[in-house]
Amino acid sequence: MAKKKKSTAKRAIIAAVGKLSIKHKLFVKEYVKDKNATRAYIAVYGKSGTKAAAQCASRLLTNAKVAEAVEQQLVVIADKLDISAERTLKRIADIAYHDKWAKNSDVLKGCELLGRHFKMFVDKVETEHSGAIGVVDQAEVKKTMDDVEKEV
Repeated sequence: MAKKKKSTAKRAIIAAVGKLSIKHKLFVKEYVKDKNATRAYIAVYGKSGTKAAAQCASRLLTNAKVAEAVEQQLVVIADKLDISAERTLKRIADIAYHDKWAKNSDVLKGCELLGRHFKMFVDKVETEHSGAIGVVDQAEVKKTMDDVEKEV
């Protein structure tokens, strides 16, 4: 019987994880369960306060090798579960527009998710600017400050 070829994603994760220490590998494995870095850090490294664990976990996630291994592991999980952005959007659209048995709240949530994905809702913030942009001359600022002090 012929051996099954490993998928590209699986080969990438093996390469990424192979570069990590045992504890880093365990951290990645724990982290991808629920994406709770603090919990994952405590599970792997043992007794540690929550605040310290959160700081150390955050530092671990900025480690390029750990971040790459996490990303690759998430790709493998998505592949295994047949999760894709297209499939997810289609299901949300089905609920929002085609499912006649869906509750109103489900339809509204589906529409909201689609709207956010396609950036249909943009919060506008109004700002005012005088339009004046210039270079400040330090000597002129000092003279103005001296004039103000004389008046006071």
